[in-house]
Amino acid sequence: TSRILPNVITKRILDEAGVVNELSTNLDAQVSDALQRIYAYQLYDGGWNWWKGPESDPYMTAYVVYGLLETQRSGYAVSDVVLMNGLNYLKNNLPYLNNNAPDWERNRQAFILYVLAEGGELLPGAPELNYLYKNNDRLSLYGKAYLAQAIHLLDSEDERIDSLLSGLQAGATISASGMHWEEEYRDHYNWNSDTRTTAIVLNTYVQIDPENPITASAVRWLMINREGNHWASTQDTTWTLIALVNWLSQQGEFNPQYNFAIGLNGNTLSEGKTDPQNLTEVTQVKIELEKMLKDETNFLVISRGNGDGNLYYTAFLNATMNVQEVEPVEQGIFVMREYFALDDEETPVTSAEMGDLLRARLTVVAPSALYYLAVDDPLPAGFEAVDSTLQTDTAVPSTITIAGLKERGWGWWYFNNVQIQDEKISFAANYLPAGTYVYTYLVRASNRGTFNVLPPSAFEFYFPDVSGHGAGSTFVVR
Repeated sequence: TSRILPNVITKRILDEAGVVNELSTNLDAQVSDALQRIYAYQLYDGGWNWWKGPESDPYMTAYVVYGLLETQRSGYAVSDVVLMNGLNYLKNNLPYLNNNAPDWERNRQAFILYVLAEGGELLPGAPELNYLYKNNDRLSLYGKAYLAQAIHLLDSEDERIDSLLSGLQAGATISASGMHWEEEYRDHYNWNSDTRTTAIVLNTYVQIDPENPITASAVRWLMINREGNHWASTQDTTWTLIALVNWLSQQGEFNPQYNFAIGLNGNTLSEGKTDPQNLTEVTQVKIELEKMLKDETNFLVISRGNGDGNLYYTAFLNATMNVQEVEPVEQGIFVMREYFALDDEETPVTSAEMGDLLRARLTVVAPSALYYLAVDDPLPAGFEAVDSTLQTDTAVPSTITIAGLKERGWGWWYFNNVQIQDEKISFAANYLPAGTYVYTYLVRASNRGTFNVLPPSAFEFYFPDVSGHGAGSTFVVR
């Protein structure tokens, strides 16, 4: 869903701008493929799971249904049966909240109600909606934003909307880079971050009060807080694109007319003109590091002439290093990988004979609980994974034996999705309690040579700043 949503949103803005090009054609094919996968993953009760698991998850189902509604709104044909089954699942599995319900469940309920309202399956005066509003002091800022949009969809004149918007405006943080919203705590269960909250609040104002100057200030903050050409996580990127595209549509940004120029240290690097005909074209300028001043400040100047439309730009630095120079980094997660001969579980090896079987041992240390964890363990170019146990079920074993620990490691049952790829092994866990986890598997040294070994890495999928990676190394196959 995080893949299809940006695509359909992009297609919608291209259609509004009257642009038909190779990009729009490619988007059609990608959306069609994504829809087929979504249909195939729907479970018998109408819901979806985070991975291809056997039990439906209400929050993931709401996210998928929202994606299908946005796809339909962008002009694509969506299966009515699949969509209605998803909506019915949400209606039939709407949690009952009481005063003891944790705040994250309330935020989740707000999103589900918003999706039901978008799908036309939420009635005005729904008791669940009234309960959330009555207790909206327990909602995070993004939960209040979802609630405001749900109420607005049911009745745009509802007085409760103004109250919720006033609360959002009062909760804004203003800085030189624009306006954004910061939550009191990080809602791990609902994949939320401050960037995502800012995007959701922006989209709420665009839908309800598009002329409010808050919108332009929030757009500025979101554009400044990119990481290269994207935002920190798939959720940040998806919701930011939704908000920005809706804002662009409201502002009529499809008829720009202006000249621009880019310069560095007094030298012109590029110049051009923006108009409706080249609306989707991006000017990219790359500067080699050796061409920049070493002991002085570098001045990058981007100028814009008179005319309609806004100029959007980003500047960032990419740097690479040899894999042998990569040192371990721990930012909330420690991860390490070692290789061992099968007859010696104590001494790590950095060389082997071609055809040898080795045991890879991946260690992950979580100082605190982790949510939606992704782990990538790259394979050296001369290796192949051969361990069939990687594809076994993830049920907690009834007994723990020494032999089992040597074969599988400790805590592997938390990893509910394991994928074997040519270049790496990928693991994922919805939740990982604080502790130390060891995952082992077999690899074969299949080609001779000296190979660079990329470090293993681990990160929270929706909070990638919580991460860590091991050290780079080399491995010799004789």
